[in-house]
Amino acid sequence: MRAVAGETGGVMDARTAAVALGLGFVTAWAPVLTLVAQQPPLDTVPDSVYRRAQRLVDEGDGVRGRALVDSLLRATREGTAERANALFWRATLAADTPAAQRDYILITVDYSLTPRAGDALLRLAQIDMTLGNRPSARQRLERLVLEHPTSPAASEGWFFLGIVRRAENDLPGGCAALDSARARLAAGDVERRNRVEFEAQRCRSVIARPPAPDSTKPPPASGPQWSVQVAAYRAQAEGETLARSLRARGYDARVVLLEPYYRVRIGAFATRQEAVSLVNRLRQQRIEAMVVEAERREP
Repeated sequence: MRAVAGETGGVMDARTAAVALGLGFVTAWAPVLTLVAQQPPLDTVPDSVYRRAQRLVDEGDGVRGRALVDSLLRATREGTAERANALFWRATLAADTPAAQRDYILITVDYSLTPRAGDALLRLAQIDMTLGNRPSARQRLERLVLEHPTSPAASEGWFFLGIVRRAENDLPGGCAALDSARARLAAGDVERRNRVEFEAQRCRSVIARPPAPDSTKPPPASGPQWSVQVAAYRAQAEGETLARSLRARGYDARVVLLEPYYRVRIGAFATRQEAVSLVNRLRQQRIEAMVVEAERREP
């Protein structure tokens, strides 16, 4: 069964979509994910050739369509944005979900500074949602909105982050994410605005909302401003176990309680770029992590 690809949706087939019933909230949003998935992804060059490959796949000639993308991939150089774009198209037109995941993950690890990184994180999160893996979806979406706030995928990222947080009974956090999604909507984007407003109806009962994670309010000038977060657990013991393992490998790891999770973080940096550099080093060791604002500490 051929996978369905799209601009901000994941790659999924009927069997994968059926698994989404395990999430509960995905049942109502399966039509939305499908609608988004039918939108062709944007790219830089060569637009017409990639779209020709997509037409071939859509018309049932997946072998020729994917062969065309493979030829374009071989023509790109390692480490370039063009290679990331070709990998993204190969994932978009992949024959199955695992193949798509491999290329999307490769983009987020080896091409995390290219424009396609945000798109790939969104696709991976939506695949996680269809598979019922809420923690992984949340982590990818939080990484998307924190590391790629200006990406075109960020608006959809905030929207789905709101849904995932609410599904985990974090209503204030979900409402804050939906607020961020609303703030990024174009004036004429009626369809997406209706989606956000529909999901935000439950937020009317939330009296006090925490600030959205992408708040533009600058942190205090003194002291470190950024940390690297590796994981978040509901049980403190799990967080302490991971922190000890990281400290044994030479990392300055700690466990921070920010209700309702015990968050495992490394370091405290004066600049965001220092934290990003550590994230990249961790990924080379196959440790997923993301940059976060350092928790406030009493003087």
